[in-house]
Amino acid sequence: MPDLKLGEQAARPLEAIDSVRTRLSTVLALSMLPVLAFGIASAVSQYYDRSEAVEQQLLGKAELVSKELQALFLGAKQVLEIARTQPGVKNNVEPACSRFLQSTIAGLPHMGNIATISPAGDVQCSALPADQPVNVFGDQWFRSINARKDFIVGGPILGELSGEVIIVAAEPLSPEGNMEEGVISLSIRTDYIGETLDIGDGDQELELFLINLEGRSLLPGQQRRKLPPKKVLTTYLTGDRGILSTTGDDGKDRLYASIRLDESDVYVVLARPALSASLPVLTELLADVAALLVLFAVTLLIVWLATERMSIRWVKHLRAVAIAQRRGMSTVRARDLEKAPIEYRELGEAFNSMADAIERRQASLVESITERERLLREIHHRVKNNLQIVISLFNLNARNTEDEHERAQLRDMQVRVESLALAHHAAYQSGDMQLMPMDEFLPSLMEHARVMLEDEDCLSLRPIQTDALRLPMDQAVPLAQIILEVISFLRKTADVPTELDISLRRDRPGWAVLSLTTETEPQEDCEPAPVKGKEEEDRRLRLSRSLVSAFARQLGGHLQAATDLSEVVLDLPLDEDDVI
Repeated sequence: MPDLKLGEQAARPLEAIDSVRTRLSTVLALSMLPVLAFGIASAVSQYYDRSEAVEQQLLGKAELVSKELQALFLGAKQVLEIARTQPGVKNNVEPACSRFLQSTIAGLPHMGNIATISPAGDVQCSALPADQPVNVFGDQWFRSINARKDFIVGGPILGELSGEVIIVAAEPLSPEGNMEEGVISLSIRTDYIGETLDIGDGDQELELFLINLEGRSLLPGQQRRKLPPKKVLTTYLTGDRGILSTTGDDGKDRLYASIRLDESDVYVVLARPALSASLPVLTELLADVAALLVLFAVTLLIVWLATERMSIRWVKHLRAVAIAQRRGMSTVRARDLEKAPIEYRELGEAFNSMADAIERRQASLVESITERERLLREIHHRVKNNLQIVISLFNLNARNTEDEHERAQLRDMQVRVESLALAHHAAYQSGDMQLMPMDEFLPSLMEHARVMLEDEDCLSLRPIQTDALRLPMDQAVPLAQIILEVISFLRKTADVPTELDISLRRDRPGWAVLSLTTETEPQEDCEPAPVKGKEEEDRRLRLSRSLVSAFARQLGGHLQAATDLSEVVLDLPLDEDDVI
């Protein structure tokens, strides 16, 4: 018993869009969409958290720098507080005041000068000698300390005594903030600040700015173009700390973090290119989303492959078995069912059981058909033998009569019975026994008909022309009787040499045409068959026409016949399965 190999494909593959695998994968994908959406939302949330962490990290670095500056400014404040307590400094006693101030900043490279200033802005005592009087009443830092009456950091300015760009740290000479006693100021070299401040990690993209409330840069060499426009910057510098992402004057986007120094109008601003700040965070977001999508795709792929392994291949296998059964391969069975899931195993076993039952039933039917064919052959054989007995009786009677007319009638009957015997013989020899090949049966019929004409001089038969048609017995016998009736009538009525042309052709789909036409040669004479007068001839014509019409109706055809049957055309309906 042959089996169909597991996985063998059917002639027409399953439509992918309607398959169980596609539908199951679609359901799984839809069920996973909320999880995927939640994962993406979480990744986006983490992206904002990381972005905020980057901002806080930049702000933390700015705070570290601010603490270094605060320590520097706190040291400057402590120096100022110590210096203002000295009697010589407080009372501007020379040369003691200048000497003390010189000793105060000695060894402190970041301090450029220290001096006392009168309420009118005149420099009174200075660590650096002055060639001419110096007045700072118009400087912004001096106006600020007069307004605040407390420690301030201002600048940058160009120191008139040192000739360097400096930041000024100042406070009143009086601990109580009495500005009538004057001010003591300390100059901090900005180049030293720029060289010594550590912005950490060796980050080349990170840039440091010291900005006052007016948006002025306090460090030398700083590229002001990298800062936002002044209006944006001064609006931004309103709190103690802040984060701003905007475009600098040079047209590049940056992230800015600012920290205000305590007790001053100075802000520490760190700037980083926006792309370098956001790129790592954006990369992590894309990596997280890509990981979710890959996980989603891998899950679907696993389900796809698992469905193929556990379900689809068994469906295809059973379908292929069903198609093979439909094509007549009744011995094909489902195999390897022990490897299948229990549902498909039970289905396959039920299918095999059904196929076994069908095969047994088919074997029984084949046996019955074989027996039926054997009986039909036996019936055809016995009918043919019985007809041969009848033919022999006709032949015996024809030999024992001297009446030519009677002998002709007996011979006609003999040929008709021989045609029936010939039909049964052809059915007996046919493998089908239901359909008779007309291209074999009709030529044999014509050979028997020529026996009827062996003594005739007036009628002769041309070779029959027929297509390869297969007709059932109930059509072949009436068709043969029409041909024999026309031959019999013409044999008895022809008085000049006549040739009969017979053809059976397929005319159009579903139809065939039987054509019997005669050709005569009036200039010649022949010996006609004996008849018993005009009345007998008319009776014979009516009988022949009636018989031909009856056989045509039996065949369900359309008959067109000449009055004297010299031409007969019959349209014969066909079953298309009868055409070879």
